[in-house]
Amino acid sequence: MANIWQKMELFFGKAHSSKTKSSSSANAEKNTKQEELLHSQQKEIATPQKVNKNGKSKGKRKKDKDDVDKKKRRKEKKSRRLVSLESSDSNSSCTVSFSDYPDTPMPKNKDGHSAELKERPSMVKGRRRLLDSFLEESTDKQIDSVICRDISRDRERIPVPVVNNVDTTPAPDDFLYITNSCETQPLYVDANITNLSACDCEDECMTSSCSCAVNSVQCWYGKDGRLVSDLNILTGTPLIFECNRRCRCYVSKCFNRVVQKGMQYQLQIYRTEKTGWGIRSMEFIPRGSFVCEYVGELITDEQADLRADTYLFDLENKNYDVFCLDGRYYGNVSRFINHSCHPNIAPLRVFVEHQDLRCPRVAFFACTDIAAYEQLG
Repeated sequence: MANIWQKMELFFGKAHSSKTKSSSSANAEKNTKQEELLHSQQKEIATPQKVNKNGKSKGKRKKDKDDVDKKKRRKEKKSRRLVSLESSDSNSSCTVSFSDYPDTPMPKNKDGHSAELKERPSMVKGRRRLLDSFLEESTDKQIDSVICRDISRDRERIPVPVVNNVDTTPAPDDFLYITNSCETQPLYVDANITNLSACDCEDECMTSSCSCAVNSVQCWYGKDGRLVSDLNILTGTPLIFECNRRCRCYVSKCFNRVVQKGMQYQLQIYRTEKTGWGIRSMEFIPRGSFVCEYVGELITDEQADLRADTYLFDLENKNYDVFCLDGRYYGNVSRFINHSCHPNIAPLRVFVEHQDLRCPRVAFFACTDIAAYEQLG
């Protein structure tokens, strides 16, 4: 029996010791995990997380292959610089310049011709070249300092700006801008509507059935609003009678109404180097087009003899009393037209509101093609 009890004590003693050892190892592992968790929490407190616009923390995500590829493509796109591309529809080559992009296939035009690879200039040289081209373009197009937005003060259908790149002379303001000639004393111009010859055309007022065209010998305007090609302005022409307020023709269809519609092209008053103020066109004006009308104060020949002839325009009526237009105190953009030995505009006598032959309207038409920024004279 003693042996049995000794064996039992030995057995239960070993079991107790093994149980004690296992429980102690489990406690040690548990303590280790708690220490690691506490260490990680302290680390998170020490390093604050990044926060987006909405106040939420940004979670970390692993970099995958797509992110690396996106960054690579972004760098390649940024390094590529297209410098010039000159392509043509013919068999001529298409010229392209790239840098740092050797694996890209050469572009081709629609004829299948490959591009030539040019040496790319540096960014500084590229900006300098762009600035030089801008300055050249600025010189060609005359970038001006505008000193008056519209000298007519919205009286013309197209604004008339004033520019001065020569000196400090301000915009001229020593006259009253008008769009129709005026009188400062009665001259008894026959403007009675019952004395006007009028038409009642149903067509475009370009045939011999139009009484206004018959008064002018023929209709001198084409469908494009310009003088017909067989009219030589410089050798003199008959009087032009446009359709008037008494005519029954359709205004929208009538081609015999040009001067009465006013200016159609952009003009500019500018300071010249030698001749004071002048006028130039801001756009191309084809031959035969109406440019502007000489407007001023209608005076008699006796009054004109007492005034300076700087702005006088003689109406030259041989069979009637002679009248003049003076643009000194009342005028429009045409008062700044300078004399030219090689004129590009010529005056024609036109009648619209009345048909009193003593007082025609003076309309300037282009006797040649006028380029943009070309002075009128």
